[in-house]
Amino acid sequence: MSFFSQQPYIPLASFKNVVVTVTEDETGKLLPHCVELIVCGGRDTLLNFQLTQPANKDCDYRFEQPEITGDVGQLGPVTISRSGKMLTMCNEVSQHGKIFITLKVYDQRAPTKRGAFDPEVLNQPDGPKVG
Repeated sequence: MSFFSQQPYIPLASFKNVVVTVTEDETGKLLPHCVELIVCGGRDTLLNFQLTQPANKDCDYRFEQPEITGDVGQLGPVTISRSGKMLTMCNEVSQHGKIFITLKVYDQRAPTKRGAFDPEVLNQPDGPKVG
């Protein structure tokens, strides 16, 4: 019998990597965008929002603390990477519910340039709710 066969079964966490792209309108307002609905079914789903940088633009887009409403009791603390390009949180996914996240971004090189986007997280721990 090996050491590992004596350990209790621990299911692997789910991982959702959400790519966030940013464009800029004619007034200089930032327009971040990603998928609008993120469906989570696995317990302890790690939500990772990854901010991309356009190669042809002199910018340094970064996340700032998001606003979160809805079933917030399902989420752990929000962590923003040192570079500001990754925003991560753990979603417990223990009950059906919706979480609304307002992702906020700004340009480090022009801090008055800001924008926000509101993806929705739908928790379905046992699959779609019937009835």
